[in-house]
Amino acid sequence: MASPADEDGSWTLFTLDVKSLRQNGPSCGLVALRMASVFVCSKETGGENVPSVQDILKVATEKGFSRKGEIFSCQHLAALGREVCNVSADVIEDPSTELICSAISYGKPVLIAYDADKDNSPCLLQGARAHWAVICGVALPSTAGLSDRLGPLLEKVKEVEQGRTKLECCKQSSPFTEEGRGVCCCCTWCSGTSLGTPREKADNRVMGICLHGKSSRLNFWDLESLLASNANLAQPRSDLSRVEMVVPEGLDGLKCKMIVISM
Repeated sequence: MASPADEDGSWTLFTLDVKSLRQNGPSCGLVALRMASVFVCSKETGGENVPSVQDILKVATEKGFSRKGEIFSCQHLAALGREVCNVSADVIEDPSTELICSAISYGKPVLIAYDADKDNSPCLLQGARAHWAVICGVALPSTAGLSDRLGPLLEKVKEVEQGRTKLECCKQSSPFTEEGRGVCCCCTWCSGTSLGTPREKADNRVMGICLHGKSSRLNFWDLESLLASNANLAQPRSDLSRVEMVVPEGLDGLKCKMIVISM
């Protein structure tokens, strides 16, 4: 396995086997919640007990959280997770790369809102294109200087290197584990795989491996850029109908917050 201290351009990937789900209408938050909930419930029930997006929307509508699937509040989405999906959903303020990596190391997917560019990658539009994503993994560059920041995750690298934990290798047919659900560690990112490669292989950047409702592909985004996009959320789009949708005056319910999903 490539060590994070190596400087050979390789990456160490930790992924949770979250299954993609496409959204219908402005239901990106509900879809993200269901994706994460199915994953955390999969070990006990296979995820079959998690309600459909339509069932979650029905409760969201009854509670006044949404009309067409839109969710502009972490607290509302977390409440739906607890009450409808029967999962633990903790709203964390002031999210950071370290907190995200810690959650992933314990097998907990993270929900986060951000501004989506034309290709749905994070951008800075002050909330005009607010969207939800599931962070279901991280990619660590093979560079020094990460141990202090990402201790829990790098401890898993040591366990693999010492033979205490056996995880899949990306040199096999797929870089993600197919047996069971949970954390998968891949030693090197192969540039030829269909999942794409991180846009930049720079010093100590940590990439988030993310899913969202507008694509079934995994996305590699710089976590600092994703967090900056979340922190820039200020106002919803001005053309959103407050008659057809539940739209707040501002986006304080999303800004500088994330939701950690677990059992």
